[in-house]
Amino acid sequence: MRNFGTQAQFLDLDAQLAAQPFAADVIRTPQGCGIDIYAAGIDAQVANGIPKWRRVPFCGGTTAYTLSILEAVCSTFRHRLRITADDRQLEDTFMMLAVCNGQQYGGGYCAAPHASMTDGLLDVVLLRPVPRLKLPGLLGSYKKGEHLSESDTVTEKFAPYMTFFRTGSIDIEVLDGNPLITTLDGECSPQLRMHAEIAHSAARILLPPELAANANKTPVLQAMGE
Repeated sequence: MRNFGTQAQFLDLDAQLAAQPFAADVIRTPQGCGIDIYAAGIDAQVANGIPKWRRVPFCGGTTAYTLSILEAVCSTFRHRLRITADDRQLEDTFMMLAVCNGQQYGGGYCAAPHASMTDGLLDVVLLRPVPRLKLPGLLGSYKKGEHLSESDTVTEKFAPYMTFFRTGSIDIEVLDGNPLITTLDGECSPQLRMHAEIAHSAARILLPPELAANANKTPVLQAMGE
């Protein structure tokens, strides 16, 4: 929903009854299909930990999310990975990665500020280990989508740690033997290998008329805050 409009727009019953179809790309993986983001690393560990904290008395959604972040930050969150995409191959240590069809996920994190659900490409964001003292500031900027400039270059603040590119498919192999916690649109599982490929215009989404019109005429969907 964040990738298309506000909560209020989706709760407008009249608009929903007049909904129009929008053709969107889909992320195809061995774990199933998703429409938004296939992620691994610290952010996936956070998503995986939220249900546990929600079982604690008086831990609602925001509190559970915050406690899960603290738990993940205090853990060992790095993996040696081999990443293959088109003619690109990388082998390095990473703490987080996001393979994006949509722009936003999690608690409103804008992982791929210029991603389009209609371009037939995946936006890939890779983050190498960041010193713990710098991590809160970088995560705050990452949430706002400040890691990429309008020209899709990594901004100076993130340049020592981040790699960004686009591809139609990607393979990721864990080299250190420790399974990655992955999340595909919120569904978590441990994996030693990841594969994702784009399925162009494979889904039809019903959107309120105004949002459908904007989505169909705009090459890059600009997410709106809730």
